[in-house]
Amino acid sequence: MGHLIHRLSLGVCFLLLSALPGISQASGCEREPDVEAFDFLGRDLQGDENFLSEHRGKVVVVTFWESWCKPCRQELPVLDTLQRNLGKERIEVFAINYSEKKSLVKRFNRAWDIPPVLTLTYRYERDKRGSYKVPAFPATFLFDKEGQLKASSCGYGEGSLNPLVETLLNLI
Repeated sequence: MGHLIHRLSLGVCFLLLSALPGISQASGCEREPDVEAFDFLGRDLQGDENFLSEHRGKVVVVTFWESWCKPCRQELPVLDTLQRNLGKERIEVFAINYSEKKSLVKRFNRAWDIPPVLTLTYRYERDKRGSYKVPAFPATFLFDKEGQLKASSCGYGEGSLNPLVETLLNLI
């Protein structure tokens, strides 16, 4: 029975992704990221530091965003739905605000109809450990249970997350 429920929730994720409104097609990442640069994931809204290496054993999705970025604001609810449907015991989704202040990220967080379950972090690029330079917003990366980069997507558009989600489902 649990396996059936798991498959149904995965099907809901695919339906959600395929039903997204038409948005400009995502562009590909122009360069592969330095995976070593990803360990530090920023500070969450409680002020706690987050590290990729602390989440071994789970699939981790990392997306870089800015509040002014319309495609970012469209992608975040989709990623939150993935986090909600697949559960924190299987995956962790980190939405890293690249340069904006904590107060702005908190306001953004409060504006959601339903509080997000993904982890929001802030001001990544201003922390000396925030060493990854983002090629575009949103920039989304998928890491396996051992912390190895398995997929990435830069920009956002109709169906742009489908390959990433397909890879994610194969990893869990």
